[in-house]
Amino acid sequence: MSAALGIDVLDLSVSLNPVAPDVRAVVARHLDAVGSYPDPARATTALAEAMNVDRDAEAIALVAAELGGRVAEPEFALLPRTATGPRWRSNPHNPTGLLAAHEQAGVWDEAFFPLATGTWTRGDVGCVVVGSLTKVFACPGLRLGYVVADDVDRVARRQPEWSVNGFASAALPDLLDGADLRGWHKQIADLRGDLANLLGP
Repeated sequence: MSAALGIDVLDLSVSLNPVAPDVRAVVARHLDAVGSYPDPARATTALAEAMNVDRDAEAIALVAAELGGRVAEPEFALLPRTATGPRWRSNPHNPTGLLAAHEQAGVWDEAFFPLATGTWTRGDVGCVVVGSLTKVFACPGLRLGYVVADDVDRVARRQPEWSVNGFASAALPDLLDGADLRGWHKQIADLRGDLANLLGP
């Protein structure tokens, strides 16, 4: 459409970090991972250290399958909606982008929290936190996500065997080494202001 109209089109439907560096060079350094079964131990340790959480409280897993849950107000359509289980909330709220107040929630979806605040997690005690590094590093092909929970074993038992691909496991420590959450947060805030000015009266 852009070429047909002869104009630049800004696609705001893609919810990825617009200022993340290209991850292809990092992934290319780990091409040998294609010949090995994935071992997420190094990636798990690197992520736990970056987030300043207990390594044994982190897992890449399926939370909704184990815990179920409900959403108390209109939010992102993929959050679980069952009659029982913990209350799920996005932080920041999707689609408004507003940060959530400290309130009772059993599971926080913090996929965009690092980009909205410049820190990995709010760290609410006793809650389960799910996040998407795919969003932070703008690499949807790697499918990087995580769960931080006190009772990680309950969640991890739902995780399918070999659910983390080799490239993702191998590349994650290097991606984390290059992460500039505070810088990205500032750049995104500036871009948001520029967009508001462009669209405003």
